[in-house]
Amino acid sequence: MEGSPSALDGSRLLITARITEQKGHFMPPDLLDSQFADLETLGDDEVGAAIPVDGTPKEPAALAHAAVTSS
Repeated sequence: MEGSPSALDGSRLLITARITEQKGHFMPPDLLDSQFADLETLGDDEVGAAIPVDGTPKEPAALAHAAVTSS
């Protein structure tokens, strides 16, 4: 795989709203507490990219693609 690994990054409020708005989503919003508790952001000495999930679905997809294909 080329480039750096990437991770999606978004606020708890935004992610909760998106999960709540989706009908039949596999993950109920009450599981977010454990997900955010276990979340580890990249350290200053780690290679990678945090991709913001705000905006349209195409925007983070384009940012993630650019992050993993760049050298």
